[in-house]
Amino acid sequence: MPNKPGALIRNTFGAFLGGPIKRDKVFYFLNYEGQRTAENKQIFQTVPTQSFRDGNLKYIDASGSVVALCSAISISNSKCPNASPKDDLGAMDPKCSSNGTCPWGPGADPNSVTTFNAFPSPNSFGGDGLNTGGFTFGENLEGV
Repeated sequence: MPNKPGALIRNTFGAFLGGPIKRDKVFYFLNYEGQRTAENKQIFQTVPTQSFRDGNLKYIDASGSVVALCSAISISNSKCPNASPKDDLGAMDPKCSSNGTCPWGPGADPNSVTTFNAFPSPNSFGGDGLNTGGFTFGENLEGV
């Protein structure tokens, strides 16, 4: 999407009327002014990154390195680079993974992944830069 300035349209209008009521003694004057303004407003939203949509959760550890917790879904699809063949997200809930009682199986909840995929892709800086990014768009507002 090209970076173009938002539109600004201003329509200013008015009318006046005046005249004598009694010659050289009493006069009347009426005046009306109006303005209609239409302009774009820049909107910023925080949206999930593609890596987060794939079921990977990133964080910065104590040494300052970025660590990715990968789901079984993204490991099988090769969407988690340098991942060991294990389900990091499934291991975060020991009762679920050890007992085999996870309602959706190992990895990220597919319902969450579907919800995250409904968001638009980031197109600007923003969010935390690891799991979320920025999405900027223009909204046309009509003002009186």
